[in-house]
Amino acid sequence: MQLAIKRTRTFANRKIVISSTPTAKNASRIAEWFMRGTQERFYCPCPECGVYDYWRFEDLKWTPGRPDTARMVCTSCGHHMSERERLDAVDLGVWQATNDAPEKGIRSFHATELISKFSTLESVARQHEEAEKQPEKLRVFHNVVLAEAYDFGEEFTLDSSELQQRAEPIPQPLPNEITKICAGVDVQAARLECTLVGFTDDNRAFVLQHSKLMGDTAGNVPWEQLDELLGTTYTTQDRRVLPIASAAIDSGFNTSFCAAFVSQQRRKSRNVIAIKGVGGFDKPTIRKGALLRGLTQLYLVGVDGVKANIQRRLKMQEVGPGFIHLAETLEPSYFEGLTVETLRTRFVRGYAKLEFHNSKKGADGVGNEPLDCLCYAVAVASITKARVAEKASDKPKLSIAELGARLNDPKSRIANHG
Repeated sequence: MQLAIKRTRTFANRKIVISSTPTAKNASRIAEWFMRGTQERFYCPCPECGVYDYWRFEDLKWTPGRPDTARMVCTSCGHHMSERERLDAVDLGVWQATNDAPEKGIRSFHATELISKFSTLESVARQHEEAEKQPEKLRVFHNVVLAEAYDFGEEFTLDSSELQQRAEPIPQPLPNEITKICAGVDVQAARLECTLVGFTDDNRAFVLQHSKLMGDTAGNVPWEQLDELLGTTYTTQDRRVLPIASAAIDSGFNTSFCAAFVSQQRRKSRNVIAIKGVGGFDKPTIRKGALLRGLTQLYLVGVDGVKANIQRRLKMQEVGPGFIHLAETLEPSYFEGLTVETLRTRFVRGYAKLEFHNSKKGADGVGNEPLDCLCYAVAVASITKARVAEKASDKPKLSIAELGARLNDPKSRIANHG
């Protein structure tokens, strides 16, 4: 940005436009530029009393579960503005500065979806209700719909003992709500760590198992153990058999072995992908990257956003959409690993940057592999459909005589396919 600004100095009559949605509070460059300028907001008149004001999200009211009842409430007279009145008011709106002491030459503007003619009050209300159901969307709602820098506050302060106390027995066979199981794998020099997570249609997660597969990851032993683990199947209470629907493996260490293993797994028709974590809260959950060692497709995971989502969900007190269930069979070190990372601000070239930092590793050697594995499982689950095998009771049962008859029948699919 600074380089681009300097290069405009060769033009005498120049205007520099910096435009973006904000990201995190205290770490958003566009928010910083906005505060330096005139901080202009779009003021619209109330159709009832005529008073001009800029619209805030807290003044949007609706009946819970009924976004179609959304109305903008005037802070002066209390009039409930309809959608038609909103559009008329936008036509009469004006920009007004709210900063009495801006830096010379900087005009800044803040626009939300509330003043957009391409949206509606109902749409804003509906998006907020959806964001509340899926916590990972709440930050996006604040950034994109309200154009606000999201304040993470204290939501990432987790206590491992509290999580362990919240752990619960997960019945076997598994609850019927679970529709797919995904795996997240972290690669270290002397071990692989793998978390198996069950997911429901309402975005709940069940952490079923966390395994440490010991051995030099530049050799075959831990990879052979992982191959066996990814062949695991679970049975639900309604007798469905759930295989591992997908797995994501971090390729940042011993990359060649990871690429070869993923390629081998895909030849077995297993949905296993190689991933690489990328920082930044503006990154998508998961997207395609380049080829890894020319063997397999690499996927990029926006780890900061996913970890923020997970830690927010771990703080939920009531079971509902987004809640993460933790099995009581997990080791105490697993809960420590979920809580070792905290959000901190680091300054890069004079700009604040939010990032996750392992706050305990230097003290007692606690690693963040449990959090990383859960992060990868959540990411791959977002692009994975459920793989459900037949019910155990529905599997065909043939006698030896029946099987022999079918093998000798030229019309039999078994005979035709050997």
